[in-house]
Amino acid sequence: MTSTDTITHDTAHSASPTPAHIAFTARLAAGAHLLNLDCGEGVDLCWLRDGGFRVTACEPELAQARRASRRSGQAVRVCPITGMRSVLPYDGIWLSRPTDLAGQQATDTLRHLATLLKPGAPLALPVATDLAAATTQLAERLTEDELPLAICAEQPAQSTAALRYLLLIRTTA
Repeated sequence: MTSTDTITHDTAHSASPTPAHIAFTARLAAGAHLLNLDCGEGVDLCWLRDGGFRVTACEPELAQARRASRRSGQAVRVCPITGMRSVLPYDGIWLSRPTDLAGQQATDTLRHLATLLKPGAPLALPVATDLAAATTQLAERLTEDELPLAICAEQPAQSTAALRYLLLIRTTA
């Protein structure tokens, strides 16, 4: 690691918990190991870590990963969602940015996310489009493609500009 790669912790990272954060973390044991995908600049990463969770973070864009690393004081992996691998499954996954729920690529992404989770573990999935339509579309996809995930809750946005979250659970199937 060169001196330009050194990670220095930026303490100005606090984020206020949203109803989605609260619903997600309520399903977790203290010290749970989480995966924060598409972590952006690391706001959710910091919030989850400050909540006492062990967090592995991943971001597909190098510049964003560097900002997240500086903000959080920890290394952030640079890879797309489908490139993330782990020997042990996670206790939960938090996606910080929406992913497209249409098409075969969405099915492949959701199937991959399920493989990264322990049975019963939550997956927080942000939705940028109409929540009711996204919920219906996702429910159909989960059933038709026999994905081992189930929708357990949806969290309304705090404002019209905020993202809405669907909370899914990894089933045993």
